[in-house]
Amino acid sequence: MPDSNRDRITRAARGLFIMRGYRNTTVDEIAREAGMSKRTVYESFNAKSDIAREVVESELVVFAAQTGDIINSDSEPLEKLRDLSRFYVQLPYPGITPVALIDLQRELPELWARVEAVKQGILSDLRAVIEDGKRRGVFRRDMSSSVTIAALTGALESTMSPDFLQNNSLSLEEVFSGLFELITRGICQEAAVGG
Repeated sequence: MPDSNRDRITRAARGLFIMRGYRNTTVDEIAREAGMSKRTVYESFNAKSDIAREVVESELVVFAAQTGDIINSDSEPLEKLRDLSRFYVQLPYPGITPVALIDLQRELPELWARVEAVKQGILSDLRAVIEDGKRRGVFRRDMSSSVTIAALTGALESTMSPDFLQNNSLSLEEVFSGLFELITRGICQEAAVGG
């Protein structure tokens, strides 16, 4: 069964939004990438913002399922913490550039509010994982879960900025790995981090 026009449009838009951001992507470019006319795009969507809304909403559904899989997995708390932290910084899409995220926040604040609501859910999941890790002796019991979450998310958000990455010639993965290592060495029992 061939893809519907809406599916082709949202797939094309997703790729362009990730690479170029919302503001720097035109409906003409989306149409060209989807292999159809601009008119066909407007037969499926009333505006570029409607396309963005569908792209983000579909990604959030996938993220909800994936975070649920992480929480319900048999993985150790440290692995769950790493995977959820990675999701936290990648919202709304894996692979999105920080510039594109800032663009989404500025251009479509109502859609950004949905992304932030999902982030709040991930924070609740992080808290549950940290508490489970404390009960299981992986994480130090004397460390405040609230402080740990604030330190982790604050450090990730501040260093995932385009300016920081560019000025330090670092990739998102390098920053994430370094920060995660730093934070977990502070919250884990020595045996959990191999020290």
